[in-house]
Amino acid sequence: MAGAVVPPAPAATGYREPMRVLVIGRGPVAHSLLSVLPEGIDTWAGLRSGADRLDVAIAPARRDGHGAAHRRSIPAIEVAGGDDPPAGSVRWDAVLTTAPPHAEDLGRVLASSPDALLAGVSQAPSDVIALRAAAAGRRWGLLVPEFLATRERPVRWWGPLGLGFAVAGSAAPGLRALIGVGARTRRTGVHALLEQAALVIPVVAGFRIGGETWSGMLAEVPGIAAASVQARAAVSSLRRSPGSPFPAAAEVAALRSGLAVALRAAPAIAPVDLEVYMRSHFGHHTEQTLRMLDEWRAIGSAGGLPVDAITTLRDRFAATLGG
Repeated sequence: MAGAVVPPAPAATGYREPMRVLVIGRGPVAHSLLSVLPEGIDTWAGLRSGADRLDVAIAPARRDGHGAAHRRSIPAIEVAGGDDPPAGSVRWDAVLTTAPPHAEDLGRVLASSPDALLAGVSQAPSDVIALRAAAAGRRWGLLVPEFLATRERPVRWWGPLGLGFAVAGSAAPGLRALIGVGARTRRTGVHALLEQAALVIPVVAGFRIGGETWSGMLAEVPGIAAASVQARAAVSSLRRSPGSPFPAAAEVAALRSGLAVALRAAPAIAPVDLEVYMRSHFGHHTEQTLRMLDEWRAIGSAGGLPVDAITTLRDRFAATLGG
């Protein structure tokens, strides 16, 4: 970023008014977050390189297009740059990363922000570990969107309960205060969000295995449900007491039935083309999908739990990725 702009230092008293927030990333979730932060906050977009501003545009999805777009032009600052990125010289009150966190990189960004709140959106177990490590004693948590956001401009969003985020961790109260004016928030636990991902990501894998068509994915529901139950059992084993029973076959059958009903109904409910959304959004995250399947398999295997359904889904998904 040529001639990178850096926010001015706080007053000599150390009091920062307004609050200074960095949102890392430039994808649809970053646009969504930047759009709901109150106008009175000193908001910055953290980019790897390439621009001094990020033009944000987001609108509710409708079947005939979209509603009125909310637009903002956000100043940008570089979060890359080796051992001394420009963002690392700024004292932030909150850092929200929509990119998979890397503990060392985030540590550099937080170098001048000993009291910053840190949050990430990734529900991959290794990413949560990296986020907690980067926090290094600071308040930290997860900030997970509960809506769909397309890669169009403007970003089109839709959620059955509106534009909202699930928040968890020690940073949850601060996150609710920060974004609760512009979006719905729901407080939950970190493990609950990890288990939620264990339901969603097998569906993503099944969509690709099914030829990236909705009908093809529906044919994969038995394998998706079996892998999801095993993945959720693996995640929940991290906080279960030793010897807890593995979910019975009845749970697999119930999930299979529930998934089939929900997935058949979804295209009639959502005002976006779900096949296009799944190809566009999750097509950019195939490496993360594979990594999450691998991590759930490793966690389950280490705990002596069945992982055969995860392995089957993982291998079939990997085969679609080619070399």
